[in-house]
Formats: sequence, C-alpha cells, structure tokens
Amino acid sequence: MKKLVAFLLAAVLVMGLTVTAFAASSPTSANIADELTAEDQAAVDELTEDPISILTGLGISSSDAANLELAGTYSLESSGTWPATVVIPVDGLTSSDSVTVLQYNYETGAWELVEDANVEVYDGYVKVTVNHDGALAVFVAEPESSDTGTANTSTGTDDTSTSDTSTSTSTSTSTSSDSDSSSSSTTSPSTGEAPVMAGFVAIIAIAAAGMLVSRKRHFA
Repeated sequence: MKKLVAFLLAAVLVMGLTVTAFAASSPTSANIADELTAEDQAAVDELTEDPISILTGLGISSSDAANLELAGTYSLESSGTWPATVVIPVDGLTSSDSVTVLQYNYETGAWELVEDANVEVYDGYVKVTVNHDGALAVFVAEPESSDTGTANTSTGTDDTSTSDTSTSTSTSTSTSSDSDSSSSSTTSPSTGEAPVMAGFVAIIAIAAAGMLVSRKRHFA
C-alpha cells in the first residue's frame, strides 16, 4: 500500500513538471539605430514626399491623415527574432496623445499600418511590437480645434460685437496598462495549466483516500 501511495505521489510530481502552459510566445526586445540605413532612408523619402497618399491608402480618412504630424522616422537594430518590442523616444509626447505607427515591409515594398493593439503610448516614448524588420515612422495627431463666432449686429447708433472664440481639445487613445519605462517585453499570460493540474491532483487524491479507507476496513 505504501508503495502504491508513493507511486501516485511521484506521478503527480512528474505531471506538475511536464505540463506546459498554452500561451503565445513572448516578444523579444529590439533597439533603435542611431541613424537611418541607406535602405530605410529610401523608404522614408517615399513617405515624406506624399504622406497623405500613403496614409489614406492604408485606410485612414483624408481628414485624419491631414491631422497627423510626422514625429520621427527610425531604423531598427534587428533582433533576429520576431515578434520584437522596441521603445521609441518621442519629444513632447504624452500618454494622452493619439499615435499612428507605420512600418516599411521590404518583402512587399510598401508601408504598413501597425495595429493599435501593438502600440502603447507613454509620456516621452512609445512602445511598439513588430513582426519583421523595416523602417518605422511615428505620427502624432495634432489637437483638433473648432471655431464659433457671433455676427456683428447694429441697432440705431448702438453696435454690439462679439469676438470669435476658439477652443482646442485633444483627443487620444492609449493601449497602456503598464507604466514601466524599460524596454523589456511583456509576457503573455499562461492558460490551461491550472485546470489540468487541479483536476489531475483531485483524481489522485480521491483515489488514494479511497484505497486508504478500503484498507482500514479490511483490517478492522
């Protein structure tokens, strides 16, 4: 009986060591090069020549594209492993700013829009997760403004004028859940391990308890 219990406990231990989590691979980290490479410079020249055309071609509306200001272009120091997360410093950036990131794909020869889910905006920098090498371009939306005015009216000799007033508001989106300013990558949550182990341990425990009770009754 003791040998059987020892065997069951050993089986639980082995299962605990061998069960793996069903989670996506975590991104590695990549760095920004000090200067644009010659290859990246050619892609950036294409972008700066007609940014509105490229942005609208990626599904961004003409009004939104016209409101985007190019904050910087960058070359990646390839990590060799993808996906990779890169931290890009942007002067004057705040976590409430709306940011659009493009990356050049050398296989297709075109700029691509980096999904919002892969862009995290912080004060002074943006964290971007990419799936391949290629130049990066960061656009920041300018604050939208609206003007309201009241026309001048006159009655007899009395003139009343109201000057136009304008208000500007900043609208932005931020997919930030992390205030860490390091360039370390985020780790995907593990799923599937706890339910498997809990069920297995419960089955082993019930079986062992049943055997012990049965043995006690046998010798009673």
